[in-house]
Amino acid sequence: MSSFFYVSYGALWVLIVFQTLVLVGLVRTVGSGPRGLGPPTGGARLLNTKAPTFDAVDVFGEPAGSAEFAGRLTALLFVSKSCSACTLTLEEMGALKAKADDSVVVVCQSSRDECLELIQEYELDVPVIADEDLEIGDRFEVSAVPTAVLIADDGRIRSYGHPERDGLVPRPEVAEAH
Repeated sequence: MSSFFYVSYGALWVLIVFQTLVLVGLVRTVGSGPRGLGPPTGGARLLNTKAPTFDAVDVFGEPAGSAEFAGRLTALLFVSKSCSACTLTLEEMGALKAKADDSVVVVCQSSRDECLELIQEYELDVPVIADEDLEIGDRFEVSAVPTAVLIADDGRIRSYGHPERDGLVPRPEVAEAH
C-alpha cells in the first residue's frame, strides 16, 4: 500500500480522537448546570435551605426587607425593565400572587425611575424594590431574569427558577397552525 494511504488513515484517526475530546468537554460543560447531570449551580443550590435575609425599602420608602415577610409564604420575583422575557411574568402577576397567597415582592434590577415605570405600565399592587446594585440578587444567586424564588412560611426556599418553566406563572399559549 502507498504511504499516502497510511498518512490519510492516521490523519483520520487523529481527527476522530480530537472530535471525541471536544464532545466529552461539551457534555461536561452542559451537564454541570442545574438541570444537567452534575451538581446544581447558582441559586438552585439554595433549594430547601434557609433564605438569605436582606434589608430593603420599596420604591416608595416603605419597609420591604425579609423581616416584613417572615412567617408567611412569599414569592420574590426578580425582573428588569430591559428584560423582554419579564413581560409575560409581570402580565401574569395574578397567577403568581395566587401561588404565594398574595405575598409577592418584585425585586427590580433597574434604576428606581425604571422600576416606577414598571409599576405604572403593569399596574403592580405589590411592593417593588429597586435593586440597582444587585445586592439582593447576589444574595439569592440570581444570574438571569426573570427569576422567581418561592420562600415557605418556615423561611426555606421551596422553588427557584424561571417562573414559566417552574409553573409559577402559566406558559403562553401557542396558536396552532391549521
